[in-house]
Amino acid sequence: MKWLKFVFPLLLITAPAAAEPYTYSPEGCEFTITFPSEPLLGRKCNPDDPNQCHEVLSFTKVFDVTATLKIDVVCNPAEPTMYERYNGDVMKTTLIAMAGRGKLDEMETGYNEHPDAKMAFLLGSGKKGEQDLIYNGQLWIGKKSIFSLEADITGDYITGADEMFASILQSVNYKMPAAAPADAQPSEKEEKKEDVDTDAKPKE
Repeated sequence: MKWLKFVFPLLLITAPAAAEPYTYSPEGCEFTITFPSEPLLGRKCNPDDPNQCHEVLSFTKVFDVTATLKIDVVCNPAEPTMYERYNGDVMKTTLIAMAGRGKLDEMETGYNEHPDAKMAFLLGSGKKGEQDLIYNGQLWIGKKSIFSLEADITGDYITGADEMFASILQSVNYKMPAAAPADAQPSEKEEKKEDVDTDAKPKE
């Protein structure tokens, strides 16, 4: 057992550092989401129009080979009229189309409004092949951007996967516009100058 005192320090030295959380908040996007570690950044193109592409952020985590968590996020500029055109019913219908009909056995949709942003969500369950599936879709629309998210867990129920799934979804947020800077206060010299000018008498 003497060799343990030599091996254990090596394990401490060579153990990989814990991954740092990664917050996705690109320029021009009014929304933000945080992952336990840095996801993969890719591009997805319209099969009917290869020139129409957008950035896709993908995060995948496998738990004990029996459960897989996968989340895809897209944030694109919004058309000027989109905020007014997309009400709760339109957004929920869009989410159902995103999830794909027949994919979910049960589903529930909801809608909320935030300052300068609208949000709809879909929660559902079903099957992916032979595996159980839990699905969440979100659609956020702001004045300048549109944010969509598709997240699912497939396989056996594992507490760690469930907790990570909830933590990431709860991190989605609307970024409030920065407050306008307060008016600059006059400097001491300017104040003194104003006093002098006020008390000065016009020359005769």
